[in-house]
Amino acid sequence: MIENVLAYGEKHIQRVVPSGLIELSFYFGDKPQVVENQKSVLDHAVITGQLNGYHDLLVTGQLSLFSIAFYPHGLADFIEMPIIELNNSTVPLNDVLKQFSSQLVDELDNAETFEKRIQIIEQFLLGCLARNRPSYNHERMQHSINPSSILKKS
Repeated sequence: MIENVLAYGEKHIQRVVPSGLIELSFYFGDKPQVVENQKSVLDHAVITGQLNGYHDLLVTGQLSLFSIAFYPHGLADFIEMPIIELNNSTVPLNDVLKQFSSQLVDELDNAETFEKRIQIIEQFLLGCLARNRPSYNHERMQHSINPSSILKKS
């Protein structure tokens, strides 16, 4: 998570390099611009597929970023399209997850703590998984992401 790190009026170029991961990103406040084509990030919630090359983002104003990285195969169970269609592109989350609503962005934006944002996105992703994979062992998944279950073992 990145939280409003620029002083008023400052600009910053952020280079995005290929990592082999797919990212689900939420932009709150001002959205960055892609330097090469002078386009803004399309939406407040986007998925960026695996990249073959780098690109630069121009960050200005007040920006908060909340992002989740997935291994390519890790996102496949949450969406209803082939992962390869996301290669070298950034698309609005609403185009990929039909059950997505702007309510999720609002909830994340209004969350008072980083931990609350994690809870919100975990519940959203578990709901997507339950819809797309009804036979999956959801108790096992819930146990593995529930911090209280980890603390009880100590």
